[in-house]
Amino acid sequence: ERLFFLENIMGATIDTDMARLAREAARFGYVQIIRYLWTGGADLNQTDESGMSPILIAASRGDLPLIRFLVESA
Repeated sequence: ERLFFLENIMGATIDTDMARLAREAARFGYVQIIRYLWTGGADLNQTDESGMSPILIAASRGDLPLIRFLVESA
């Protein structure tokens, strides 16, 4: 359900833009969505135009569970 929410607000599809969806999920703190995208092959190290990756976004939010997952999945 949350994945479709992100897909709708961003106008992206899972197949074509998983890295962008992963960054948006990080902004909302959705660890389960990031995990789902990671298992589907999303590049969790890809940055946006301002140089932010999911782990940098999580760090800026102080989201320790998400940071832990991203470090362990690297």
